[in-house]
Amino acid sequence: METRLNVYLARTAGLSRRQADKCIQEGKVSLNGNVVRQPFLRIKASDSVTFEGKLLAVRRQQYFIFHKPQGVTTTRKDPFAAKTVMDFFPKQLSQLFPVGRLDKNSGGLLIMTNDGDLCHRVTHPKFAIEKEYRVTVNGILKADDCRKAQGGIYDNGDFLKVKSMIILKQAKGITFCKVIVCEGKKRHIRRLFKQLGFTVRDLVRMRIGALELKMLRAGEYREVSRNLLYEKVLFKLKKDKTMVG
Repeated sequence: METRLNVYLARTAGLSRRQADKCIQEGKVSLNGNVVRQPFLRIKASDSVTFEGKLLAVRRQQYFIFHKPQGVTTTRKDPFAAKTVMDFFPKQLSQLFPVGRLDKNSGGLLIMTNDGDLCHRVTHPKFAIEKEYRVTVNGILKADDCRKAQGGIYDNGDFLKVKSMIILKQAKGITFCKVIVCEGKKRHIRRLFKQLGFTVRDLVRMRIGALELKMLRAGEYREVSRNLLYEKVLFKLKKDKTMVG
């Protein structure tokens, strides 16, 4: 069975699709002993692929859902971080990496995997995967603020917007709301609320696609199947021919 070179590199080297494309274009990948720079080149199972001089082989892909606690940095390694997401996983799962962003002061649902192709599909804006958050802010949010957020606001050159923002409850100068976004720029929701004149008190990701946080407590993780993630998270892409690889 044939597959594209960038897909194969992402799956075997634990890279995102974008990273795989870049590495191939930079000449870091060889096919049957020859450097190639075409990410979409189709390869066969009998082909030999090396990355930075190391022969690659398909390894078992693993998938976990993790409830990231607040105060934990979403990265594999950071010498300045008190604790990273990898501190919650055993050493034999050191090849895992987090899918997408969830800032240090936020908590909630995070996918951990060694499948770079899945990472690309979940995080790239063109696939428009919904991420749902429960957000608590200081102040009384109004319907006009929700409309502004849906229309979009510029912040330091970035256009920040939400798919929807629903006010759930208001009490004692605090607003609780549900926010859905389909992209994830750095500190996306916090920056957007700041531009609206509100400070975020608490932010928890509750859902990615149709995959929900549910009963996982902070710091807990659970292994799930590839099929479940593709059904729950990438269900809108089932008819996308690129899913075949």
